[in-house]
Amino acid sequence: MQSGPRPPLPAPGLALALTLTMLARLASAASFFGENHLEVPVATALTDIDLQLQFSTSQPEALLLLAAGPADHLLLQLYSGRLQGESSGDMAWEEVRGVFRVAIQPVNDHAPVQTISRIFHVARGGRRLLTTDDVAFSDADSGFADAQLVLTRKDLLFGSIVAVDEPTRPIYRFTQEDLRKRRVLFVHSGADRGWIQLQVSDGQHQATALLEVQASEPYLRVANGSSLVVPQGGQGTIDTAVLHLDTNLDIRSGDEVHYHVTAGPRWGQLVRAGQPATAFSQQDLLDGAVLYSHNGSLSPRDTMAFSVEAGPVHTDATLQVTIALEGPLAPLKLVRHKKIYVFQGEAAEIRRDQLEAAQEAVPPADIVFSVKSPPSAGYLVMVSRGALADEPPSLDPVQSFSQEAVDTGRVLYLHSRPEAWSDAFSLDVASGLGAPLEGVLVELEVLPAAIPLEAQNFSVPEGGSLTLAPPLLRVSGPYFPTLLGLSLQVLEPPQHGALQKEDGPQARTLSAFSWRMVEEQLIRYVHDGSETLTDSFVLMANASEMDRQSHPVAFTVTVLPVNDQPPILTTNTGLQMWEGATAPIPAEALRSTDGDSGSEDLVYTIEQPSNGRVVLRGAPGTEVRSFTQAQLDGGLVLFSHRGTLDGGFRFRLSDGEHTSPGHFFRVTAQKQVLLSLKGSQTLTVCPGSVQPLSSQTLRASSSAGTDPQLLLYRVVRGPQLGRLFHAQQDSTGEALVNFTQAEVYAGNILYEHEMPPEPFWEAHDTLELQLSSPPARDVAATLAVAVSFEAACPQRPSHLWKNKGLWVPEGQRARITVAALDASNLLASVPSPQRSEHDVLFQVTQFPSRGQLLVSEEPLHAGQPHFLQSQLAAGQLVYAHGGGGTQQDGFHFRAHLQGPAGASVAGPQTSEAFAITVRDVNERPPQPQASVPLRLTRGSRAPISRAQLSVVDPDSAPGEIEYEVQRAPHNGFLSLVGGGLGPVTRFTQADVDSGRLAFVANGSSVAGIFQLSMSDGASPPLPMSLAVDILPSAIEVQLRAPLEVPQALGRSSLSQQQLRVVSDREEPEAAYRLIQGPQYGHLLVGGRPTSAFSQFQIDQGEVVFAFTNFSSSHDHFRVLALARGVNASAVVNVTVRALLHVWAGGPWPQGATLRLDPTVLDAGELANRTGSVPRFRLLEGPRHGRVVRVPRARTEPGGSQLVEQFTQQDLEDGRLGLEVGRPEGRAPGPAGDSLTLELWAQGVPPAVASLDFATEPYNAARPYSVALLSVPEAARTEAGKPESSTPTGEPGPMASSPEPAVAKGGFLSFLEANMFSVIIPMCLVLLLLALILPLLFYLRKRNKTGKHDVQVLTAKPRNGLAGDTETFRKVEPGQAIPLTAVPGQGPPPGGQPDPELLQFCRTPNPALKNGQYWV
Repeated sequence: MQSGPRPPLPAPGLALALTLTMLARLASAASFFGENHLEVPVATALTDIDLQLQFSTSQPEALLLLAAGPADHLLLQLYSGRLQGESSGDMAWEEVRGVFRVAIQPVNDHAPVQTISRIFHVARGGRRLLTTDDVAFSDADSGFADAQLVLTRKDLLFGSIVAVDEPTRPIYRFTQEDLRKRRVLFVHSGADRGWIQLQVSDGQHQATALLEVQASEPYLRVANGSSLVVPQGGQGTIDTAVLHLDTNLDIRSGDEVHYHVTAGPRWGQLVRAGQPATAFSQQDLLDGAVLYSHNGSLSPRDTMAFSVEAGPVHTDATLQVTIALEGPLAPLKLVRHKKIYVFQGEAAEIRRDQLEAAQEAVPPADIVFSVKSPPSAGYLVMVSRGALADEPPSLDPVQSFSQEAVDTGRVLYLHSRPEAWSDAFSLDVASGLGAPLEGVLVELEVLPAAIPLEAQNFSVPEGGSLTLAPPLLRVSGPYFPTLLGLSLQVLEPPQHGALQKEDGPQARTLSAFSWRMVEEQLIRYVHDGSETLTDSFVLMANASEMDRQSHPVAFTVTVLPVNDQPPILTTNTGLQMWEGATAPIPAEALRSTDGDSGSEDLVYTIEQPSNGRVVLRGAPGTEVRSFTQAQLDGGLVLFSHRGTLDGGFRFRLSDGEHTSPGHFFRVTAQKQVLLSLKGSQTLTVCPGSVQPLSSQTLRASSSAGTDPQLLLYRVVRGPQLGRLFHAQQDSTGEALVNFTQAEVYAGNILYEHEMPPEPFWEAHDTLELQLSSPPARDVAATLAVAVSFEAACPQRPSHLWKNKGLWVPEGQRARITVAALDASNLLASVPSPQRSEHDVLFQVTQFPSRGQLLVSEEPLHAGQPHFLQSQLAAGQLVYAHGGGGTQQDGFHFRAHLQGPAGASVAGPQTSEAFAITVRDVNERPPQPQASVPLRLTRGSRAPISRAQLSVVDPDSAPGEIEYEVQRAPHNGFLSLVGGGLGPVTRFTQADVDSGRLAFVANGSSVAGIFQLSMSDGASPPLPMSLAVDILPSAIEVQLRAPLEVPQALGRSSLSQQQLRVVSDREEPEAAYRLIQGPQYGHLLVGGRPTSAFSQFQIDQGEVVFAFTNFSSSHDHFRVLALARGVNASAVVNVTVRALLHVWAGGPWPQGATLRLDPTVLDAGELANRTGSVPRFRLLEGPRHGRVVRVPRARTEPGGSQLVEQFTQQDLEDGRLGLEVGRPEGRAPGPAGDSLTLELWAQGVPPAVASLDFATEPYNAARPYSVALLSVPEAARTEAGKPESSTPTGEPGPMASSPEPAVAKGGFLSFLEANMFSVIIPMCLVLLLLALILPLLFYLRKRNKTGKHDVQVLTAKPRNGLAGDTETFRKVEPGQAIPLTAVPGQGPPPGGQPDPELLQFCRTPNPALKNGQYWV
């Protein structure tokens, strides 16, 4: 049934036939956006579908909307029981009845949209499937299907897209269905990065997209931090959501990826197919076949580690498993929390009994302490074991650590601030389960390294006693007094008393007692009642369980005496003195004692002396009748002799209460004794030998016939070319400082000459001596020492510098060099300027009998028996052995000087023999092996093995290889088991191999080296060494000087002047760690910032400090040094060294104003390097003066302005002056002053520099080296008077300081001299062109010196100084002009020298060219 016209069909597209049977009532109201709607599924978009809908409604009014897309719809309205309809066309509202059909055809009006866009990763040079996981599109039109989207790509430069089933065929068009069904393959080649341009079409609309391709090395990645939640005792599935794999490999099957369990799980197991498993594949994860089964424990977490492999690529992954516990979790709590004690400057282990946190079922490794606020006086570090077994552990600063690290003793606190006696740090404790513990405060108390034993001096009555209890004896601090084992040891007992226990035996003094006895007041000091005023004893506290002691503490006991003893005269030897002299009465000649009185209370009362008078040193003209013992002890009592030779005075002795009369002090005068010195006072010594002093050389006597034992020589100035020592003392000890004439007679005083590195023929040395023999006056003496090769020397048979002989293998050749034969000392007898023209001629007087000598491969023979020292030095002399045995060989020669052109000259000569030792050709020399240093502690004994001394010699037995000690160190000696207790100097390799040789350390803490010589008897001795290292107990970081950074560079290398670690010796293998960095720069190694470096890098100059902030002239940083297991900290200061040339001349006149110019301060080099104008800032001015700015004209500086800042340009313009003041409150005279400046320039750090100068009262006759802007007023007034003028003239008020005067005509003479130096060579050249004579004749003629009285200069002399041989007569310094002699004539009165002439005077002589000479 139909009602009304049929509505028009929608636009072409999807055809939909809809049959609707309308009932009387609508079932429900439907809205396009509401919740009450009904979706009608469409089976296919290619066929028409008849839909019959039946619905009813109880509402009188309702709406029904039928829609097929956003544009095609049909609206039905029920109004008052009547049904009306409206379509998407132009049909108006009308009543609809019965059954009607609606056909809807949708329109393709949407373009494809990209829904997935990811970077496509592929292995470099590999291939990988391209799927919808990498790129995908969607279409909003109804009926969308992947087969309808066609993707078109363009040509690629970095790979190709091919079909999976046919990899050799590139494809350019494919559908999204091909991507989803994994039919498309990408093959990489070329660049590592690129983009694929794709054009996507749904048949009507098109879209463009870019797919980024990134090629790299093959990789496997498992999502980091993957976790799995499993109920307690339950199971959980491990799938790809838990272990997500990311790779750029071409993996097409899950069976290609394999997982292997490398660690864990701890609280469960992996199950696959119902069986425990330790390996599974990616396919198992995709299938959900891998389970984690928990064992029901209370642990809240578990961990598993995997190794993932896909072909040759593998990686590691970790899976965290969280266990959901059934019951409530026990809270985290602190089990132990105590104060930590650390010794000053040392490390303290944080132990478990001091800090422990625990939580049920949580292992200690999972309980983590995080440092919330670090300690202020130290560092928290952790001990890290080295990777190798012999590698020492390292200390690394930590910000967190576990309870397990605390339990194993790996967490340490390092105290670094000696002035801090307490410290604290706070921690947050967490286990990952439950609430953490926050702000746990750990307190530390710093204990002194030594037990703080304190003592107070006390007094007791004579024969009394006193209890030793606090505060007389006290151990400060709360820690040490509580130690149960704290005791006190008596290092030095009382000398006049005893330390006794109250209830103990009274016969002897205690040697030790406990601190508890002191606290219980059981220890007392008892005086023995002797007549002593003081007593003392020394105690030391000891805590044996901690291995700690105190410093020795000395107690001084004041004994209150009782005056019950009379004074006693202990010494009265009288006085011997010179006739008519005044001499002090020494306390050794007159002394008294009184156990109850001091020396100032002992009074001598004398009668009138019979042969003089007694006076005091402070009043030598006033005679006294009494004096005290204290005055005698101070040397204040003098006796002045008059009258007879023998006499004295009577006296009585009193202490104020008791008197001892009837004493006589004898004074004997004697005639003056004179010392005389005889002998040649000249000692001739052979080079490198020891020569005794004899009576022919040095012989002293006195007018009184003094015993030679009492004639004492004191060495005022020792020898410079050797040393003086005693024959009965160690010749390697300190130099001799005094000796007697008797020792000279006995030949015990020896002079040892030390051979210098340079050859010589004769050398001279001098000893300055002082001869004394009281009471005679001292006599100065000089002993001249002549060291000469010409003297007959039994200790040195050869007169040559070297004549050591030669070792040569049988039948072979060997070169004779200056190491074996050297006559350079003969050349040393020739003056240095002529030495190059001379040589030493060797004449062979007896040739070798079993070989021959060759010079430059030419044999020497009777017709040609000569060779030269120069040929020796050039290595041209060779000895060739003729074979036939190993008998000794050699040759005799005569050596003498040879002058220029081979002329014989007078000089030293010698005739000697040169020994040649022929060695068996089959004899192989021993080969020393590498030596390991011997390490031991002080005072111990250690055997020496083959690791220290070993030789490989197949031709000799160990017993035939002998060692000889050439020089032994000072830290011990070598000894042989069974060979006595003393040191040995000879031993064999057999002694070393059998363990009989040992080193005995003598307690010294320094390292040492044995210098040995080793020989098998058939080969030349070989030098060897044995190093002995004494291990240290502590190290010290030495800071000799701050690091000075050159201002222009802004960086400087560290050296041993800044950082050097020493213990008992220097530590070259020390390591440093930066614990507080610099504020204005960085430390660099290899150009990169670093926080760790070594002493070796410092010594090599590789550690550099560089300023990066140019706002400060200084900086500092702190380092922690570690050497052989011991550490120490230090602070290195950094300063900037100014690039400034500072004046360093004579004094400046007081009261004058001088000009500050570049001759005084010059930063021109800094300006050239930085390209800027340096600036100066005055930090501290002169104490007596000021820096002012002056006008350009030379006027009085009355209106000058004070200057606090100026530039280099101001100095160059001469705009600055320095007013030099006079020191106030003191007499006129020389003084010192200084300026402190800060120098700034662009791009460099600032630097502080100081200008130090001396001042003196103005002297008009003195030339000053600076320009004076004004002189003192008094000097100007004096200069204006006619009678004050002098012939040389004085400078006026505005004159500069005087300069040396130049005579008239000096400038012309200078030009004339230079003119001749040019004209003469030109004349010689013209003469050379005109002459036809051979060039050789001309050169010989020009070298003759007899025809012209000239002096050829070999070197240019300094300006104003003559050479070794004078060319011109000497002139006065004020009249000297280089290369010219002028008549002596002063400058015009009142005149000043011409500045132009002065600059010529300061010009050095021009260098002579070839063929030029001065006339």
